[in-house]
Amino acid sequence: MRTSHHRSIRWVVAFVLALLVTVPSSAAWAYRSGDYTATGVKIRTGAGTGYTSVGLGYPGQGICLWYTQSGWGNHTNRATGVRGWSSNAYLAIYVPTVYCA
Repeated sequence: MRTSHHRSIRWVVAFVLALLVTVPSSAAWAYRSGDYTATGVKIRTGAGTGYTSVGLGYPGQGICLWYTQSGWGNHTNRATGVRGWSSNAYLAIYVPTVYCA
């Protein structure tokens, strides 16, 4: 039993080290990836309609979702690089983890 456990730990450590070697140092890991579900989704400076709009998102541009708070998603527009907040009602989430540069 102990040998199997040590083998599993070694495998996990090797896997993590392989990831560190293959991902560029400028990489960032998103919590989720997805896209906008409507045209002209406002990207705001905070989680709420009272915050200033800093950009717009469109279907097909893609997003990297970093985290959510009170129905709002903090994300980066993959086409424009603008980072901010949009209502989760206008964000579709696809993949559990993706690479975002």
